[in-house]
Amino acid sequence: MKIHFLFIMVILFSHFTGLGQTERIEKQLMDCYYQSYPDDGGGYKQLLLDYQNLLIREGFLIDESGKSYIQFLKGVVNGTHPKKEPSKLFCLESQKLSGYDPQKTIGCNQIKSVDSTNYNKSTLKQLEQFAVDSPKSLARKMLELLSKEDFTLDYYKRLSFLVFCMIDTQAGINTDFQEVKEYDPDKALHIKITENEEIYVDDNQVSKEKLASHIEQHALRNKSLATFVLAYNGNIKYSVYKNTVEILYDTVIDLREKLSLEKFGTRFEDLDNSLKKQITAIYPLRIVEEELE
Repeated sequence: MKIHFLFIMVILFSHFTGLGQTERIEKQLMDCYYQSYPDDGGGYKQLLLDYQNLLIREGFLIDESGKSYIQFLKGVVNGTHPKKEPSKLFCLESQKLSGYDPQKTIGCNQIKSVDSTNYNKSTLKQLEQFAVDSPKSLARKMLELLSKEDFTLDYYKRLSFLVFCMIDTQAGINTDFQEVKEYDPDKALHIKITENEEIYVDDNQVSKEKLASHIEQHALRNKSLATFVLAYNGNIKYSVYKNTVEILYDTVIDLREKLSLEKFGTRFEDLDNSLKKQITAIYPLRIVEEELE
């Protein structure tokens, strides 16, 4: 796995590893995700609608139909979409929504145990297990698995919007992660994911909740030199890997937010680029990936 795709992978399948019994899994999961906002996702739903309308205005979509989404994905695969990127990127616009509580989405993962048979047969599982290495590969897989009816679901509309974040190279996302080859071992936190889905920090098994605490304390102690060594077996489920990376990312982002409020009296996302660089220099995301034998 390449670090420069790390954040995009987190966004693409964030919070969606559960399932429901009476409705399609994708709808159950989106409903659960919406509840992580104080307005029950009202702002997020409006953003989805507004972004769809933006893509229609700018010629990426003909209309709101599933057929139009399929034509858009074909354009990504064939390189025939009207231009490289829209005027706005969904992944950046969604970061402007306030009040998101990541702790509430942790509970969405517990839905997985409700109906594992249903989940194992779902299109969602096939997408989660697919190794995405480019926007074209994701679009091609979506075309292979999805019908026009699937695009009536917010889940797949959202996934289509996020393809743009993989196409774009100027959004300032990929640079958030620093791939490092040399580092001070005394400043490194070793996180290991076993084939049995156990998580270890410096050889001590920890829960997901404790993992966030270890990451936070390590970053606070070591600041700009803090490095996170992520070791995992090649046979682990992608969802397990993704969830671990998400905890790492969210914890560091939370530290940046707190420092921004303390130092400048405003949210990190509202800072100009020069001030953002000051914050990220103090709390960078220095990650080393290692594969266990």
